Amino acid sequence: MQLIPHSHSVQAGALRAEYADGTLRYLKLGSAELLRMIYFALRDEQWATVPLTIVEQDVQASDDSFVVRYRAQNQQDGRVIVDWEGTLTGAPDRHVEFHIRGTFREAFRSNRAGFCVLHPLHGTSGQPFTVTTPSGERVNHRFPRYIAPHQPATNIQALHWSTADGIACSLEFAGDIFEMEDQRNWTDASYKTYCTPLDQPAPVAYQAGDVVEQRVSLHVLTEAEISPEDNLVRVRWQNTPLDWPTIGSCVPLDLKDADLKSTDPLAQLPLDSLRADLAWGSAGWKEQWQRIRTLAERLGKPLHLVLHYAQGDAEQLLKALAADTAPNTLEAISVVEKGQGIASESFTERMVPLLRQHFPAVKVGIGTTNYFTQLNRTRPNLALADFTFYANGAQVHAFDNASIMETIAGQAANVVSARQFSGDCPVRVSPVGLHARFNPDAAAPPGDQLAYAFAPDERQYSPFTAAWMVGSLAALATAGAAHVDFFDLLGARGLVQGNTLSPAYHVLRRILDQQPKQLIPATSSQPLAVSALGAETPAGRVLYLANHLSTSVTVAFDSGLNGSPTWQTDQSAQGQTVQPSNSNAPATLILPPHHCVELSE
Repeated sequence: MQLIPHSHSVQAGALRAEYADGTLRYLKLGSAELLRMIYFALRDEQWATVPLTIVEQDVQASDDSFVVRYRAQNQQDGRVIVDWEGTLTGAPDRHVEFHIRGTFREAFRSNRAGFCVLHPLHGTSGQPFTVTTPSGERVNHRFPRYIAPHQPATNIQALHWSTADGIACSLEFAGDIFEMEDQRNWTDASYKTYCTPLDQPAPVAYQAGDVVEQRVSLHVLTEAEISPEDNLVRVRWQNTPLDWPTIGSCVPLDLKDADLKSTDPLAQLPLDSLRADLAWGSAGWKEQWQRIRTLAERLGKPLHLVLHYAQGDAEQLLKALAADTAPNTLEAISVVEKGQGIASESFTERMVPLLRQHFPAVKVGIGTTNYFTQLNRTRPNLALADFTFYANGAQVHAFDNASIMETIAGQAANVVSARQFSGDCPVRVSPVGLHARFNPDAAAPPGDQLAYAFAPDERQYSPFTAAWMVGSLAALATAGAAHVDFFDLLGARGLVQGNTLSPAYHVLRRILDQQPKQLIPATSSQPLAVSALGAETPAGRVLYLANHLSTSVTVAFDSGLNGSPTWQTDQSAQGQTVQPSNSNAPATLILPPHHCVELSE
């Protein structure tokens, strides 16, 4: 099953992979994924990825070997920063090599210029590995089960490991020193071995004519036959019901008076609450608070108010806020420090008693407006909190459709690790979107108000995003998230823009209209292709399926589900639900690209 549109399937003996746009992805032996991706990246001094454009390429592939040669450029603001030459080879003995040579066209300050290797979670998490250092020393490590706040391994020249299936592999690196980070911190479903070590001075000031040259070699040492991959996606119910999370959405950071004029579609969306961020103490904060309150009142939704403390006497500001807030307006309140995304321990310890004094019936949350990594590395004192929270953005390290879909498993890992160190403190994931609202690695924007760090994504109002949302909800709920806020409520990053209702709006409304009471976990044999979300509703069990690919997928699922598949997008599932004559065989359904369906029991 091809996961990357227009990719080339290549083989190195029994080792299979997909080559696309200068990257090698999904390196598999049979059904066992050994590496998620080998690629290289240029990051600027604020860790933004400079886009790579393939200028010319030649792919030669046979049944057991391949050679790929290409030229590429990193381009920024219409200028060519680096010219690259890349060569990938695969040999019948399951040996793959990737060589790059890059020449800078102009001076550039970069935090990273070189290879990254992604290790998948399945079959890797918890497994031991050995690092060979540049001096030849061998050091034993383990791929962490819970998300490591900092690097699990450093000073890497070679890396040796075996998968849970017993497949022995080794990686060798040349041209730089490498180290490993746990990318689940940023919702990527992988561990990443990368260069250059973060303890080296950064950014590096490259000059025109400077050259970067590196090589990565993969050896698969296992010769045993591996079970072949099944192209049919198989979905199965699990037997143990779980709690269904409460669901909300977010008030836009730049909410305007004009946004308050037409709220009918929003009022029809049965959300549990809204989240609102407020630049507290900045110029005009009271006027913005008035707009937020008006929107919440018109929709009849309580608010989780996240205060970004900017300046002024915090206690006096809190008194002013309490005096200007009607009863039942808030269901939760949190404070972070503006530009930091989280509050210091001393500030938190001072503010929480004041919050409880002025809002005694309101839950108090302690968390971050940034990625899970900030919560993981800070580990605030959650004994003071009623819940903790962090944000999920799907585009931190990669931006293509397949990489965004891969973050679904990373989101589940965030929740599992958060629950491991938060104890009984409920975990809220807020907000969840194609982009994070804020960028903790960039300088805070000027001005008093809050501002988005990234431009809206053109895919926001496409079926692609609706399918991703179904997978996200299934992963977060199964992992035990207590609450999830999806997207902005309105605007270019939202569920509704003007008179346009997004596919994600239709999908979310349909799910919530069914009044789900419990989550019925459902597994997919190929989660990168199809996600499954089960729910117990007053009318019975319902199964939602989402196709993450740009091609049709055949899904087999347990019998007992009946009726024609229905959904609210502009596509239709191909045919009726088919019940084979053999009652022991599963029913099947063909899902069109990026399509969601609902099946009832």
